[in-house]
Amino acid sequence: MSTTTELPSVPTVTSSELTDDRLVSLSTRDLNRHLQSMSSDERNRLKQRRRTLKNRGYAQTCRSRRVVDHHKLQRTNEALVAEVNELRERVDTLTAERDAYRGQFEYLLRTLGTAGAGSTNLM
Repeated sequence: MSTTTELPSVPTVTSSELTDDRLVSLSTRDLNRHLQSMSSDERNRLKQRRRTLKNRGYAQTCRSRRVVDHHKLQRTNEALVAEVNELRERVDTLTAERDAYRGQFEYLLRTLGTAGAGSTNLM
């Protein structure tokens, strides 16, 4: 009984048999197995092609993520602008209410001031 295990034989693959999708999806180990039977020029060309394809995929992912993030930020900004507008309206309402109470208070002070000669200053 042999203690060494044999790796499954990998058929010789030419660069024309490796599609771009296959080239990108292969694990590094599998790719290296496929590249063993090729010339160094062919190996380097395929490795460079793989790197170019992977970088292209990473760049597309980055662009897609940036677009999604941009849309999320736009929605957040719109919600915040709406909230600021609601709060401004609330401030305007409360300011008007305060002014009305101040007017009533001043009216009462004037009324009490003319009615009682010895009134104290309540402000």
